[in-house]
Amino acid sequence: QQQQQQQQQQDPTSLVEFWGNVQVGQDVTLNELQSLYHVVVLAYGCESDQRLGIEGEDTLDGIFSAREFVAWYNGHPEFVSLGTNVEKLIRNKEKDVHVVVIGQGNVALDCARV
Repeated sequence: QQQQQQQQQQDPTSLVEFWGNVQVGQDVTLNELQSLYHVVVLAYGCESDQRLGIEGEDTLDGIFSAREFVAWYNGHPEFVSLGTNVEKLIRNKEKDVHVVVIGQGNVALDCARV
């Protein structure tokens, strides 16, 4: 455990995992992802929210569209509350906080960097 933490401090890329060719809703559900990650960002590349038709994307806590997430970290005043919601999800966690970004392209990469 301590050796792994030291490695992560020296090499932050060891904190990143890539899983390709995974179809959310078929290969893995949002409920399953929530059991593994504290926050789930749906980064599927669009200028407005589009729904993926995945069970739970509109009803589960801690699921955010990339548009909302990007607006929040860019300081858009209408999305200030998203930061509060993320903070509630990750506050007082005994272990490291885990976040998953679902998507491809520049928006997904931007979300992952944040």
